[in-house]
Amino acid sequence: MKLIGKQKLKLFDKSQISFRTWLVNWIAEVSSNACQWNNVNEISDQYPRSFKKDGEKFLFEIADSGFILEAKVVFPQKIILIQDIRKK
Repeated sequence: MKLIGKQKLKLFDKSQISFRTWLVNWIAEVSSNACQWNNVNEISDQYPRSFKKDGEKFLFEIADSGFILEAKVVFPQKIILIQDIRKK
């Protein structure tokens, strides 16, 4: 998948270690060639604590931080667009 919007994550470089570790791992996983999501079920299988918000938007719980990452996933083009990170 092609990941767009990583610059939004720079604000969280100094966050707690579990938060930062989760983000680093998430970026590595979704940016790898092995990650080729084709549908909602494949996201749910890999990230059981994620859920579809509406349309192409998905929410990913960031460890146990109380924050969520909101991203738009465009399956046909294999694109993930980071839209926001915020408190639940």
